[in-house]
Amino acid sequence: MKIHMPILFMCTKADYRTTNKRRWILLKKLYSIFSAIFFALMILPLALPYSPGIFNLLEAIMNLNFYLPLILGAAGIILGFIGVKGNVRLYLVLFHAVGLGFYILVAFAAVFGFKEP
Repeated sequence: MKIHMPILFMCTKADYRTTNKRRWILLKKLYSIFSAIFFALMILPLALPYSPGIFNLLEAIMNLNFYLPLILGAAGIILGFIGVKGNVRLYLVLFHAVGLGFYILVAFAAVFGFKEP
């Protein structure tokens, strides 16, 4: 007696390839979305230097880690490179590179520039 697999579990090679391709496209879109979120988090201390109310956002982020914007910028560049191709990739990598360059200058000035002789 032969046992037949249900149709639900049958998968041809062509179906498997299209499923993997769809997953890969979805992953690329997610990488681009996470890169954009990292860019927003990276420029947040610059966009809101003085938050209204008692909670100071810039101070809270800098208390968390001084190098957090640098880490977010580097991660955003990597995610931008492996994200969606085209103008989205270009702008994500370009904006992250400019922001990362600015934060590298600020970190260099803060670490080495404020020391007294």
